[in-house]
Amino acid sequence: MEKFIKFAKCWMRSSSKLLIVAVAMLFMFMCPDVALAQDISSGISAMEDVNTQVWGYYPVFSTLVYIICGFWGGIGAVSIIIKYNNGDQDIKKQFVMTVASPIVVAALIYGIPKILGLN
Repeated sequence: MEKFIKFAKCWMRSSSKLLIVAVAMLFMFMCPDVALAQDISSGISAMEDVNTQVWGYYPVFSTLVYIICGFWGGIGAVSIIIKYNNGDQDIKKQFVMTVASPIVVAALIYGIPKILGLN
């Protein structure tokens, strides 16, 4: 067990470093204007360009999230029905995990542009 704990700690440290490097590389490839900006004015214009580019992907991203939430909620509803038919009366926790969670995620995706005042 001690060997497993040592391995897990070592893996967590190396994976977190790898994650940071991966996010930095992704940022540099997706937003080279911001990553390579040399002064304030070019940095501000680069951030404005990146802002418009990122919000350009928002409709596609939100549609993808709605589809994932639909599948997640449908599978959760079926699992709750199966659990209830098997005689388990305590399904509140499973309902919250499998049906209410995608509803909240979909509501957040719908509400983010409304909260930020974007179209």
